[in-house]
Amino acid sequence: MFCIALPVLLFYNTHVNFFLDPSSGVPLYLQLTAALRDRIAGQAYVAGMEMPSSRALAKELRINYHTVNRAFQALEQEGWIERRRGSPYRVTARAEQAEGAKLLREEIEALVQRARGLGLSGTELLAAVAEALHAQTNQHKKEKSA
Repeated sequence: MFCIALPVLLFYNTHVNFFLDPSSGVPLYLQLTAALRDRIAGQAYVAGMEMPSSRALAKELRINYHTVNRAFQALEQEGWIERRRGSPYRVTARAEQAEGAKLLREEIEALVQRARGLGLSGTELLAAVAEALHAQTNQHKKEKSA
């Protein structure tokens, strides 16, 4: 197995390693897309942060410019980055949403563990959550109409 592990200097002197494996059968642009997506979702790159140019990143990674450009286009289509005419790509606010979703998943996992510890079945837990959601929705409607 041949693996490219090149340290890359980008995003305001943040030292990042990308592990791209040309022999994995997964296209390099998909590997790079996944690596960048993981870093954005993990808050290594925050909303509004400027992405490096495709050419600069390609040079640092020693891969084709079109490979990097294709990864950036995929991230743009997914809503992770955006580009305005004449400006570099920037990280969108989706990164903050992803962090919020991650925290929510952690809270849900903790809730499930507590419910299991109390002897609740999955059905009972779902019913309790549905009841709480219904109560919240009704409360929200009352507050809006007042």
